Amino acid sequence: MKPLSRPVVKLSVGFLCLLVLMAAATAALGSRLPAGIVAFARGTENTLYVTLAALSIAVVLGVSLGALAGLGPALADALLSRAVELCGALPTVVLLAIVRASEPIPAGTGFVLTLGVLRGIEMARLLRGEVLRVSGQDFVVAARALGVGSVELFFRHLLPHALGPLLVSGAFTAAQVIGLDSALGMLGLGGTTTWGGLVAAAAVSGRPAAAIAPALGAALTTAALYVLGDAIDDARSARRRRTWARDDRTRGLAAEPEIIGDATFGGRH
Repeated sequence: MKPLSRPVVKLSVGFLCLLVLMAAATAALGSRLPAGIVAFARGTENTLYVTLAALSIAVVLGVSLGALAGLGPALADALLSRAVELCGALPTVVLLAIVRASEPIPAGTGFVLTLGVLRGIEMARLLRGEVLRVSGQDFVVAARALGVGSVELFFRHLLPHALGPLLVSGAFTAAQVIGLDSALGMLGLGGTTTWGGLVAAAAVSGRPAAAIAPALGAALTTAALYVLGDAIDDARSARRRRTWARDDRTRGLAAEPEIIGDATFGGRH
């Protein structure tokens, strides 16, 4: 069975689509629905907005820095490596809490920018590796010999081969954003209208039953995104193995006539 055709993957994709439809339906119907459903749907909508904003920043920053490090001067590559090491040394939760405590920056804006930059640098590291891996292949060398510029070379030849790692990293980034946003919201350091904020509000008001829906929403959405990311990675690995096997067969067929000819020539002598 293909990785993307697994029942658990289809269930995960269906759950994510259901969340989007519920948020859209609540925005359309508004006050006609019960207050609990409206609150959960608003939390879902705000959580999705935060996730999409942080993911957009991460993708734009990751593609830009990854292309610069892979195709640019050695200084850009060295600077990206140092940035990756610095981000790996910083505890994300502590850094987000510090940004949240900063008065000049709104809570939601600081969270989105910080996590978008951190994940964008990680995406840039992945994209840089893919660019360096593909740059030595024949079609890239031929494109450079024909005078193709760096920008066209990247978007036309290199970026399509890096979409797999970017999709996997994007799914994991979205899951991390939702998890961290919910965790900080439960601690009172995040938004008050996201899933984590709804859980914190339910705990403060002494209504634990009201925390079940947003807590389950955050947990199931994070799990669905991780399942989707793993399925994309498995599909990418299977496709790469098929490509390697086809290349091996091609090389074997190309070498076979020479071997047979030598054996036949030797037999005649």
